[in-house]
Amino acid sequence: HVLGFTLCEILEHMDAAKCIEQGSLDHAAVAMTKILLHDIAGAIGAEKILETRKYRGKEAGESRAPAAFQILAKYVTFNPHVHLLLVPIVEFSSRAVDQTDWRLQKIQIVLQSVREGLQENASVALDDWIAFNHRMITEQIQVLNAGKQNKFGVNAIHALTQPGELRRSKQGNTPFLLAAPNRASLVSSTSAQKPSAIVVVQFCLDLLLCMFREKSWRAKLDAYNRKQLRLLPSLCLRVFNECPSETVHTAVLRIAMFLLPFKLDTFSAFGDIVIEYALEAITKTDKNLKDVSFQLLGTMIKHSQLKLDDNLLDVLTNYIRQHLRGNVCPFGAIYLLQAMLSTKLVSPQIYDLMLDVHENLNKLTSERLTAFYSQCLTVFLLTYPLSDKAIKKHFEKLVGALQHPFIVGRLCALQLLQKIIRKFPVQIIDVYGMVLFMSLVQQLSNESDKTCKQGIKRTLIVLFNQIENDQFWQFWTMFEQWTKCASFKLSLAALQTGVAFLRQS
Repeated sequence: HVLGFTLCEILEHMDAAKCIEQGSLDHAAVAMTKILLHDIAGAIGAEKILETRKYRGKEAGESRAPAAFQILAKYVTFNPHVHLLLVPIVEFSSRAVDQTDWRLQKIQIVLQSVREGLQENASVALDDWIAFNHRMITEQIQVLNAGKQNKFGVNAIHALTQPGELRRSKQGNTPFLLAAPNRASLVSSTSAQKPSAIVVVQFCLDLLLCMFREKSWRAKLDAYNRKQLRLLPSLCLRVFNECPSETVHTAVLRIAMFLLPFKLDTFSAFGDIVIEYALEAITKTDKNLKDVSFQLLGTMIKHSQLKLDDNLLDVLTNYIRQHLRGNVCPFGAIYLLQAMLSTKLVSPQIYDLMLDVHENLNKLTSERLTAFYSQCLTVFLLTYPLSDKAIKKHFEKLVGALQHPFIVGRLCALQLLQKIIRKFPVQIIDVYGMVLFMSLVQQLSNESDKTCKQGIKRTLIVLFNQIENDQFWQFWTMFEQWTKCASFKLSLAALQTGVAFLRQS
C-alpha cells in the first residue's frame, strides 16, 4: 500500500512541477506499471476494495493509480517504448474470467487514463499511432478466435481470406434488412470467452477515434498523406465480423462516420456493411447504438453515399416519427432529419413527416428537442416548395405554437415566424397578416415572460415592415380602438403594441 501510494505521490508532484522530460520514464515503465497494477487490481487492490486491513490510513485508501498511469502515458516515448506500458496491462487483464470480473473493471479505468495521457503525448506521430492500433487490434482478434472454427470448418483467423459467401449470408436485394440475418450481430454479450480482448479492442478503437475528434489531431489529418488511413476500413470490417460486442460495433460505426469525408478507395466494401448494420441497429433497444446509427446514416446521406429510395425513406421517416411522438428522440434522429432536408428531396414522405413535426412541436416536454425540431422546421419551410394548402396548415400550427408551454418553445416559434415573414412573398403575408397580428397581440396581453414579450414586439415590427399600406392602416385603426377599450389587459397590450408601430420603418 505504501509503495503504490508513494509512487503515485512522487509522479503527481513531479508532473505538477513540470520536471519530467519526454522519455525520461521509459527505463522504469515496466516496473512502475506492475506496481501500479497490483495497487489497483491485484491483491493490494482487493484489500482496498474489501477493506480487510486493520490499518486504514491514507495509503490503504482509494488507489491513485489511474492518475499515475495518465502521467506515464503522457511522457513515455511512443515509438518504440509504448509497449513497455501497455503489454503488462494487457497481460494482467487476461486474468479476468468474465465481463463482471472486478479486475477487468479496474483495467478499463486504467486504460481510460492511459488514453487521456497518450492524447497529451508530444512524441506521437500519426503513422505510428495508426500502425500501433492496427497491430494491437489484429493481435487481440487472434486471441478472440484462437482455435475457434466457424460453421464452414474454416479457422476464424483465416476467415477473411475466404470468399464473401462463406463469411456471411447473401443479403440479396433487401433494401433495409430489418429481418435479414447480420453477421455482425451474432451475440451482443461480451461475457463469453476472452472478455479482456474485447476491452483492449475497444481501447484501441477509442484511440483511433481520438485522432478524428481532437482539434490538434484533425489539423494534422488535413495535411496527412492518408496512406495509412487506407488500412482502417479493412481493419474495421474484420472487427465487425469477429468481435461480438455492440459496444465495439458502436465505435466502428463512429470511425466509419469520420472516414467518409476522406473518400478512401478501400471504403466501399466496408461502407456497404456498416449501412446494413446501421439500418438493422435502429430497431434495437441500445440507445447509444441507435443514436450512432442515425448519425452514420445522416452522414452518408450528406456525402451522397446512401440512396434515398421510397422503401428507405419509409423506414427512416417512420422511425423519426415514432421517436418524435414518444418524446424520446435521440440526437442522431435529429441529425438524420437535418441531413435528409439538406438534400432538398421533394417526396411525400418528407412533407408528411414535417407536418407531423409541426403538430407534435407543442407536445414535446424537452426544451432541447423543441429547439432542434424548430430549426429543422425552419429549414423545411424556407427551402421546400409548398402549396397554398400546405402553407395554410403550417401557418395554423405556427399560431398555435405561440402558446407553447415552454418559454424556449414560444421563442423558437417567434424566431421561425420572423424568418418566414421576411422570406415569404408579400402577397402570402397579406393573406395571413390579420390572423398573425391578432394572435401576436393576444399573446402579448397574456405573456408573463419579458424575453417573450420582446420577441413578440420584434415580430410585430417585422410584420409591419412586410405588409401592404392598406393592411397597415387597418391595423392602426384597430390599435386606436383597443387603446380606448375598457379591458385593462387589452388596452395595455395595445399600448405595448404601439412601440412596434413607432419602430417600424
